Amino acid sequence: MRNMKLFTSLLCASVVALLTGSCGKDSPQSTHPSAIAVITGKWELRQLIADIGVRDYPSGNGSIYIFTDSSYSIFEKNILVKNGSYSIIADSSIINQTSFGVAPGQFTQRIIFDQDSSVYNGTLVKKNFFQVNGKRLIFIAGYFYNVPFADGVAQTTYAKQ
Repeated sequence: MRNMKLFTSLLCASVVALLTGSCGKDSPQSTHPSAIAVITGKWELRQLIADIGVRDYPSGNGSIYIFTDSSYSIFEKNILVKNGSYSIIADSSIINQTSFGVAPGQFTQRIIFDQDSSVYNGTLVKKNFFQVNGKRLIFIAGYFYNVPFADGVAQTTYAKQ
């Protein structure tokens, strides 16, 4: 009887350990802290590329992102319009989903604002990919399908302040 209880306890512990380990593999993994380090700071909008064409913005326009190590603030015309928390995950799925000429190894990180990684209608996902090149923060954001297609995608470039 005692051996049976020991066996049952070990079996339960093994199942729990197995399930805990497998859950971690399926969930998005946060990237290295260096990704947060490069995005931390104040960034002002300089360019928008979308279906409407290219639009350039002058210095002092007031469209700003401010990132700390775990939170963000968005300003439009120097007025706070949104703030919250964010996380960064590795995601290279953009390579086959946009017409922005993304090469392998580019835009391999994604920001999730306020833990929102929603899937709409079973296939549509809003994603915010980013890359920092020197003093430029570039976002490619829009609605991405689970097939090689994207909708409402725009590229925005911000300058470090």
